[in-house]
Amino acid sequence: MAETHWTLLLVEDEQVTAHLHSHLLRHYGYHVVVAVTGDEAVHKALDPDVDLILMDIDLGSGSIDGTEAACRILERRDIPVLFLSSHTERDVVARTEEITSYGYVVKNAGIVVLDASIKMALRLFQSTQDLQKSRQDFQDLFELNADAIVIARIDEQNAGAVPRIIAANPALEKMTGYGLSEVLGSPVDTLEGCVTPEVTHARIEALRKTGELRFETVIHTREKRAVCVDVRAKLIRYRDTTAVMNVVRDVSWQNCEGQCEDNDETFLEDREAQ
Repeated sequence: MAETHWTLLLVEDEQVTAHLHSHLLRHYGYHVVVAVTGDEAVHKALDPDVDLILMDIDLGSGSIDGTEAACRILERRDIPVLFLSSHTERDVVARTEEITSYGYVVKNAGIVVLDASIKMALRLFQSTQDLQKSRQDFQDLFELNADAIVIARIDEQNAGAVPRIIAANPALEKMTGYGLSEVLGSPVDTLEGCVTPEVTHARIEALRKTGELRFETVIHTREKRAVCVDVRAKLIRYRDTTAVMNVVRDVSWQNCEGQCEDNDETFLEDREAQ
């Protein structure tokens, strides 16, 4: 078998079983480190070279068991833990599911099944890491963006409902003087000065059909100052819900405040023509 770059920590207190699994896993190309007690497993799991842990549940008297060892390891680092045990009782398996979601393999399942389970757990872990990084990148962009960003949840059960604000970045407060706590739960058009319900519903309809929309409008600040803005709206999935993300840019330098009503009327006419 071709050598892989993956290092496994095999936690097994029975010497013969540990030797057998180590031999088979090395034959499949893995690097294998062995721990025979729960405490030793916690210590060796901190090695950054370890990519995945194969954890037995029963680790002999005088040692913490595999579930406790897994909990202590996961408190210290994020790593996939794949339970490898002879137990098939429902309550035992259920207990491991509360700790980690990377799988449970019965010891006599064979090396082919074990190898496939390891690869699946590693892929799942990498996908989870990529998703977390993507979310963090989005959050960083969201927080640091100079443009105001407002995210509003779309009520999929009520097509006529105006989306309500569920998130906004610091730039919105800088632009308007209103913080997130003040606008949270408000209709997405709450800060606009010249919008009508017909225009709002037409925008929502357009978004549902095309997924994105761009328009100009005027918003009012806490100090009652009118700010002309360019809005780029896009349908997204945000925290498991359908939402509209509005990127709002101050374009007051264009002196377009007086164009707001004309833009809305043109928008409605275009919608009716369609």
